[in-house]
Amino acid sequence: MKRKNRTVWPFLLSLAFFALICSAKEPRTVITGEKMEIINGGKKVVFTEGARVTKGENVLTARKLVQDKRNNRIDAEGNVKFKTFTEDREPIRGRSDKAYYSPDEGFAKLFSGRPEIVYFTKSSTSPVNLTADEITFYEKKEELHAKGEVEVISSSVTAFAPYAVFAQGQKKMVLTGSDPQPVLIHTEGDKKSTYTADRITFFINRDKVLLEGKVHCVVTAKDEDIKKNDAEKR
Repeated sequence: MKRKNRTVWPFLLSLAFFALICSAKEPRTVITGEKMEIINGGKKVVFTEGARVTKGENVLTARKLVQDKRNNRIDAEGNVKFKTFTEDREPIRGRSDKAYYSPDEGFAKLFSGRPEIVYFTKSSTSPVNLTADEITFYEKKEELHAKGEVEVISSSVTAFAPYAVFAQGQKKMVLTGSDPQPVLIHTEGDKKSTYTADRITFFINRDKVLLEGKVHCVVTAKDEDIKKNDAEKR
């Protein structure tokens, strides 16, 4: 019997150590609020007044949070704000009217009220602003997907597209879609250049843009646009 115990104990200790490491790597999900209501026999919990869900450095706040205990999905409504960081400690801030968040899957979707994302990159003094009809975070893939009248504004360019994907690790944003094609507008001095292409890729840290597929460019002067707008108003 003593020999059996000698072989079992090292296994149990190693198993406990492995469980401790796993629990340390996976941060807990904490939901708080000034008021909490338990409904449907405990299947759902409603948090209001300062409602907040935190998992590691991911923080989501709203006027109301509803946690579904069956799948641990959290629905947020009213002045939704989302905060996270890239691996390089670059802040990403988001806002929308509604959202839902799955901490277990590392998945968050912002929708309603033209969701907006502000990305504070270290390579520029001005942040990158992105708005769309719907914005989705994929924590494990470190990607952000936007769709529906996507608009991207940076210090030097403005772009529009049906879809956009931001890969955090590669520091690049890819705009795609058709009807309409992605559009990029670059203004320098008194010149404005308008580009269209099937695919537009921003390399954020390198201040570089790549356009691919049916690329077209129109260069105009700013005063020409002013005259055109005045003529249209008349």
